[in-house]
Formats: sequence, structure tokens, C-alpha cells
Amino acid sequence: MEEGYDSMTNVDPLQAVLETADHVAANLTRETSGENGNDCLAWHLPADELRGAVQPLIESLERLEADVLLNLVADGKGARVSKQQYCRPIHQLVTPSYKNQRDIVRYLAVADTPTYSVGIFVFPPGSKIPLHDHPDMVVVSRVLYGDFRVESYDLIDAPKKERSTQDTAVAQPTHPPSIFRASFQKLKSFMSFFSEVADEVNDRSLYARPNAQPLGVDGDNLSAPNVTCLYPHEGNFHSFVAGPDGAAVLDILLPPYEDGERDCTFYETRRLETDFSEHDVFRLVPIPAPDDFHCYSVRFHKRQTETSAKLSAWLHWLQKIA
Repeated sequence: MEEGYDSMTNVDPLQAVLETADHVAANLTRETSGENGNDCLAWHLPADELRGAVQPLIESLERLEADVLLNLVADGKGARVSKQQYCRPIHQLVTPSYKNQRDIVRYLAVADTPTYSVGIFVFPPGSKIPLHDHPDMVVVSRVLYGDFRVESYDLIDAPKKERSTQDTAVAQPTHPPSIFRASFQKLKSFMSFFSEVADEVNDRSLYARPNAQPLGVDGDNLSAPNVTCLYPHEGNFHSFVAGPDGAAVLDILLPPYEDGERDCTFYETRRLETDFSEHDVFRLVPIPAPDDFHCYSVRFHKRQTETSAKLSAWLHWLQKIA
């Protein structure tokens, strides 16, 4: 493996990727500029047209050399980089370190613009990102090393039977008798936080089915150097669990999350036991962020046992564009 950013030839490992992201984001936002401004995604485009618009970014990530980007050290017994390459994982090299919390996912910010963001998630062995969504977004991900077990779901309309039940509930609301309303309201004010969450959950439940053929995923396994992609209604809900060697993945979000507009929501799945659909259908129930999930922003610490001038140069470049 090569050692990293080459300051002598001034080659930026991510330059081509960022230039392509600029181009793709411009094409998508140009389609939707208007009432909502320029920072929204063309999520309403036909699926084939949207895939075509994102394809250059997928191809750019496929060409990215992970060993150069992360200054990976070859290790025949380590994490997979490609069919012929294995490396020493880097989760112990990011700072600050969390020695007693091996399940913490680390996030390295690379770029953040109004139309897209780029970052690298570093997973210790067995760590996870629970099931979550990307509202009205496209996310292109390149596994830099290691592998994941992936769950992926497509958003669908409520099944007919569920839809009719919901319609009936809306058309015929129920209220407590007037004699009990004051007591009822007082009781509600003392409800626990979890009950309030449950009320909100029922109103915000979505319906989905497993994404049968997500790009780059073999069964439920996503491994380096594969690229995967999700769209507003295809694979938009997913979870990752890192394999025994840990993993790292570079994510490009178009557009990025935004408070109040495109919030990240976590979900749990509930299979619908029905006979009115030929596919498995799940209710996706919003939940608070799981207590066992932690993701911290960190920095990549240089290896102490090897020459690190090239890595330092790359990190300096990374800080300039972040």
C-alpha cells in the first residue's frame, strides 16, 4: 500500500470526488430551484433520471484509493480493503480516544456545504448505527475498509387495509365525556416522557418493505471496496453493524441534514402480519436516539511508528476544506 497524501505532486485524495459532488449537487438543485431555494434535492425526479444524475459520483468513489486516503498500513490478517488488500484498522488512531467505550462510532468531517456534506465514519469492531432515515436525500457511500451487516428499507404507501383503518380513525375522532375532560387533561399533564413519545410515534409511523437489491450489497453484507447508494424512496432507511475487524465508510449526503427541515429520525421495525400484500411489510416506528448509540466527532491521529509527513500534509489540506 502507498503511504498517503503526496505533497510533492500535490495530489489531493478527495479532490476529484469533491469536484464531482459539486457538479452533481449543482445539477440536482438546479432542477428544484425556486420557491424552496437552491438547497433542496430533486427528489421528485423519475427514479432512472435520479440514478443517472448520481452515477458520476458513484463512479468517482469507485476510483478512490482508500489506502492512500487513510494512509492504511497493510496487514494480511486485518480488515479488507479490496480482494487482494487487507489493512490495520484505524479506530484506535482517532482522537479523542474512548478506551472504555468500544462501541462508539467516530465521525471525521470532510466538507459541509448547503447542497452536500462529506464525512468519514470509523467503526470499531461490532459497533453500529441503528436504523435511521435520510428525508428527501440521496446518500452515496464508499466502504474504505472492512465490512458491515446492513438492513435497508424502501418507503411505501400505507397498505390498503391500514390506510382504511387510519381514515376511519381520522373521520370519527373520539373524545372523553365532558364530565371527565378536566380530570383527563390533568392526568395527561402527568404522563411520562415515554408516553408522550409513544403518542407522537403513532402519528409518525411509516411503512416500508426490505430493499431487495441495494447497490453493492451481497445478501446483507456490504464490504470494501463497494459503493452503495440510497434515494428518497429506495433504501432510505438503513442500519449498519461493523464486522469483527471494524470498518470505515465515506458518506456523501445530498443535501445534508438540516435542523427542522431534514432531521435524522431513528426507528424500530414492526412486521405487519397481514395477508393483503405479497411482500413483507413493516411499520417503521420513530423512537428516541437509542441509549447504546454514540457517534462523536474526532480527528485522525498520525501513526507514531512510521513516517507521517504525507499524512500530516493531507490532514492540513482536509482542515482547509472542512
